[in-house]
Amino acid sequence: MQAEFVTDNPEETQGLAKRLAAALPAGACVALVGELGAGKTCFVRGLVEGLGGDASLVSSPTFVISCEHPCAQATQLAHIDAYRLGSEEEILSIGWLELVADPATWLAVEWADRIAGQLPASRVMVTLEHAGQSQRRISIKWPQGIEPAPQWINDALESQVCAVCGEPLNQAAGPFCSDRCKMADLGRWFSGGYVLPRPLKDADWEEA
Repeated sequence: MQAEFVTDNPEETQGLAKRLAAALPAGACVALVGELGAGKTCFVRGLVEGLGGDASLVSSPTFVISCEHPCAQATQLAHIDAYRLGSEEEILSIGWLELVADPATWLAVEWADRIAGQLPASRVMVTLEHAGQSQRRISIKWPQGIEPAPQWINDALESQVCAVCGEPLNQAAGPFCSDRCKMADLGRWFSGGYVLPRPLKDADWEEA
């Protein structure tokens, strides 16, 4: 099963991950794929928060490869960053097989496509894509046997409505239900319906 979401800012991305963590069993592997700045580490913060850990301590372990975060009820989340690995086999040097086999350890793997052959078959795939300056399109796909509660998915999808008319979103149109509403929102900018609180600076266009 697969569901797609659009988040408007990092807080919404983190909140989505928090709800996902609360709906999945301990020991699940969450494999994250996305370009630089797509929000993978932000998503991991939400997972840690949803498991009862301290999200403020989460940063991308690019150089150390792995970092473990204590969570509630004697569980932990192992945060893996495969970006700098030269081969799939290098992941074995951090005790990967032991982490996979430990039912009290969650796994969150950034750049998971770089170690695809080492990932457990039963894993939740999360793909994050840029959908605007701060918006992200997030696809969550999970295998049979570890599906989150259907009501959680329904609530999450229903909570996303068109920014113009309030109808359910069409994911292809981003935060709008249709191309018509998308153009109507653009028209508000041209007509002066939106006003920026301050002049734009070069730093506003830099990727976070």
